[in-house]
Amino acid sequence: MSLRRLNFMNWPISSKLTAIFLLAVLLPAVLIVVPFSAQRGNAMLREQNEVRLQTLGPAEVAQIRLALISLSTGIERLVLDPVDYDQLERYFYLVRWTSVSEDVRQELQQFITGKIKQYATQAPSLSRVRLYDIEGNLLLDALIDGDQVFIRDAEAEQDQTLANALIAAGEVGLRTTITSIYADSSGNPSLDIVYTLRPPWDPTGAASIVGQMVFTQNLLLADKDLLLPNLYALLRDFPQSEQTTRVFLLDDRGQVIMPDADHGLLSDGGRSAGFRRAQSGETRVSSYHSPLLQTDVIGFHTAVAFPDGPRFTFLVETPLDEINRESIEEGFIALLWVGMGTLVLGLISIALGTLLIARPIARLTEATRQIAGGSNIQLPRFTRRDEISVLSQSFGEMADQLLSAIHELEDRVAERTHNLEAMLEVSRVLATIRDLDTLLEEVVNLIRDQFAPVYHAQVFLIDAQTNRAVLRASTGQ
Repeated sequence: MSLRRLNFMNWPISSKLTAIFLLAVLLPAVLIVVPFSAQRGNAMLREQNEVRLQTLGPAEVAQIRLALISLSTGIERLVLDPVDYDQLERYFYLVRWTSVSEDVRQELQQFITGKIKQYATQAPSLSRVRLYDIEGNLLLDALIDGDQVFIRDAEAEQDQTLANALIAAGEVGLRTTITSIYADSSGNPSLDIVYTLRPPWDPTGAASIVGQMVFTQNLLLADKDLLLPNLYALLRDFPQSEQTTRVFLLDDRGQVIMPDADHGLLSDGGRSAGFRRAQSGETRVSSYHSPLLQTDVIGFHTAVAFPDGPRFTFLVETPLDEINRESIEEGFIALLWVGMGTLVLGLISIALGTLLIARPIARLTEATRQIAGGSNIQLPRFTRRDEISVLSQSFGEMADQLLSAIHELEDRVAERTHNLEAMLEVSRVLATIRDLDTLLEEVVNLIRDQFAPVYHAQVFLIDAQTNRAVLRASTGQ
């Protein structure tokens, strides 16, 4: 019985329609729509991210350029106070002379210490200020801690930074110069702004250069600074989408110079294909493996050398895992909608198929069973002109022929039965009569009475002597 139930041909039509729908419609929709939607969604997301990174990457570089320019102008506004310039110039000239009196030296020291405190108040992100003469000799080294200023011995300079290399190499010109980002003695990300002190009335005359002032900015304190821009904040404010986008700033050696929770300062990013492509001069969006994110990414990469500033490698990376995951989610959402829509349409189709096919066949089957059971009923008539209507009409004609044949057979049986009964009655009567004439008279009467079609009966007997038929009994007309 179970094997018969498993036979598809033994299933009800509604079950067959359901199975055909599942195999022919729903299953192909699942197998085709989901991969197609996921693949198409992945391609669209990749294209969207490429366009987004290609647009926002250069815009972010432009913001960094503006931030560095703003950093230079902020330092220049901080220093260029015409009232204090004469004192600064006097300090640069007189502090080196051994013949300067102690009172004058103390006066200049108090002035410069007060000035540095003023700088620290106006720009809280400053952590160190150094003054160099035109020959690159250190005149003053001041460490700033909040509102406290600590003057260190200038005879033996400690904790040299990138500014020292620029000054020693003579790469500091008349314009304010910014170094790359480095780790200071406390491990904080910092950069140096080298300001060339010159008279306000002679901004281009190299002969009138007084010296250099080196301002060290602690980038971790830039959020408290209203005068100097927050370079890290600009980078972290990179517009985000549904996929996480990470911004990395690297120096020429591939070291991370913008730390975050996952990457410390000077972490190695030199193995990144994006860094190598940027160093080779490529400025574009491409796919590669990021050692910083430890996954495959789609990223914008470029190396930018800022005028009178550092050279940065700029990476903006979006993990491909997130793009793939979102495309798969979109595929499942598409599957949900397509599946629900297909299921609803399938249920409607099955219901219509059951109504238009299975139910008429069931009615026709029930009527056929009743006819087979002997009931004289009318087969259902359909106004349709399809195969079921033709089948019903053929069944009706067959049923009419069967009923006609049954009625004709019943009539014949009744007639034969009546004839047999009549013959039995005649035989019974004849068996009780002994007189020949009376017997013959009774025979013709019984024949006429018992057999309706007979209206005249005669009995002839053969005369043995003459060998002729002699009428012995007759009845009727």
